Amino acid sequence: MKEVNLISIIQAYRNLNPVLLESYFNFFNINLKPNELVDLSSFLTQFPFIGQKNDIYDHFYLGYTIPQISKEFDMLRIGKNEIINIEIKSINTG
Repeated sequence: MKEVNLISIIQAYRNLNPVLLESYFNFFNINLKPNELVDLSSFLTQFPFIGQKNDIYDHFYLGYTIPQISKEFDMLRIGKNEIINIEIKSINTG
């Protein structure tokens, strides 16, 4: 699993043709459903500081699965003092 920049992923999703996008995602071992990409794109537009401090979008793992327990993490970032785990949902689940 490789770390990715969220802005780069969304730019690839918006601009690459399906064949290139699949190759790009395979390179980074990203396994997100199409609706999760739409939701991720929408999620990122909610940040007013997009473009000012892009390093906050670095070092994410997308669609990471722990094979032994089949636990999937939609967006995961592991830092020195924190772990960010964001579950992407398109509808309110409670």
